[in-house]
Amino acid sequence: MKKKLALLIAGVMVLSTVLTGCGSGQAGDAPAASSDASETSAESEPSVQDGDESVAEEEAAEEESSASGEDVSAIGSDDPEATELEHWTFTELFTAFYADMVDKWNEENPDKPIRINVHVLPYDDMHNKLQIALNSGTGAPDTVDIEVSRFSGFTEGDVQLMDMTEAAQPYKEYVVDSRLQLFSRDGKLYGCPTHVGATVAFYNEKLLGDAGIDYKTIRTWDDFKEAGSKYYETTGKAFGNLDTGTNMFFNLLLAQLGGDYLDAEGNICVNNEKVAEALQVMKDMQEANAVSLVPGGNVDADEGYAAYNSGEFAVMIMPLWMSNRFVNYMTDLDGQIAVAPVPVFDDSTTVLSACNGGTGTAVIKTSEKADIAAEFITYAKLSEYASIIQWNTLGNDPCNMSVWTDTSVTENPDNRYLAYYTNNPFDTLNAVKDGIMILDSQTTKYYPSIGTSFNTEVFNAVFENGDEIQEILDIVQDELENEFAY
Repeated sequence: MKKKLALLIAGVMVLSTVLTGCGSGQAGDAPAASSDASETSAESEPSVQDGDESVAEEEAAEEESSASGEDVSAIGSDDPEATELEHWTFTELFTAFYADMVDKWNEENPDKPIRINVHVLPYDDMHNKLQIALNSGTGAPDTVDIEVSRFSGFTEGDVQLMDMTEAAQPYKEYVVDSRLQLFSRDGKLYGCPTHVGATVAFYNEKLLGDAGIDYKTIRTWDDFKEAGSKYYETTGKAFGNLDTGTNMFFNLLLAQLGGDYLDAEGNICVNNEKVAEALQVMKDMQEANAVSLVPGGNVDADEGYAAYNSGEFAVMIMPLWMSNRFVNYMTDLDGQIAVAPVPVFDDSTTVLSACNGGTGTAVIKTSEKADIAAEFITYAKLSEYASIIQWNTLGNDPCNMSVWTDTSVTENPDNRYLAYYTNNPFDTLNAVKDGIMILDSQTTKYYPSIGTSFNTEVFNAVFENGDEIQEILDIVQDELENEFAY
């Protein structure tokens, strides 16, 4: 088993490669890798002595896990009376986070200590294995991290996840409601988020200033398009990002227009006028050189990082969890980036940001330890302490809004994310906090397929091939109807 010391060091160093956005192209709980990561190793394990069956069993379990691609770490109390939980995740970095949260929990709750066995499995393997376990009624863990684009698949029919509404009550008034809604169904909370994922505008203040553009004057999308055209005419370079591999920018525009991928009855309707309008808005921006395709089709990937780091783009519309990407992969931009609210269509626009990316941590309702597991998970994901740890180590925008006005956090001179930007990102969070929304479709079983269709078909057809918007939407509508047997 890994030892706790190595895990805590790993948490501070932010050292895992992460994939948190398969399917719908959404991401955001951890950086894809860390440029300042240092290699750490666990303490050596004791040798197996004659008659030492416990050590022999432990090492045998490790060998079996290694053979299956699974990594297991024991964290928490050594008290033999401690509640032992089995937790599944697809992100190694979360192990270090949970190690910190377990220690804090045990410190504050000496009467109910816990110990967690964290199982790290490959992304697809974990979600598929979980589905099989829940369907069969055997082999499920006590708690699990479910990526947002897969979450709706576990909240259909006879939901096997625990309703954590009551357990989350002590934190609910402090947490961004739309983020909780993303993991709720029919008024019941089935997952606790890791961050808000508020979509913001990252402006390269230096590049814009050199081109005679003040980002503070960009309030509407018309302003954005005009500034983009001016920037292109002045520099010959692209202004903002247009991705074909993610739908985060598009979701924001669709939400601001009051649209969705569904009709009034909740059925798939991706060929509706609002979807077409949002695509046309982006197409108009592209033709005006306000946005341009990112190399590789995804700004949250190596080619995208490199393009921004080299000054090929001046604006990025993405969730605030991109902070850890900027700090780790776009180091040449240190001291140049300002974080601001995204533009709106006009003064009547009520959607000021949109939640994108993330992971919902759930409790399996059939677990014999479900009650204490829910109490711990809500504490570990929604408490003020948890939010501070998420921001300080990962640059994730904290779910608990009490952190947003805590000057010991928002004005911490030792925080590397605050030091990176030219302004304070918490000013932007506080400015948009009443307008952070989600699409209703994001909570349905249809959303993973919708996201995949747009990321693999629609965006490529419209922005790369120049196909007619309505034609491609009608094609995808037929495909999705066939998939769900409408």
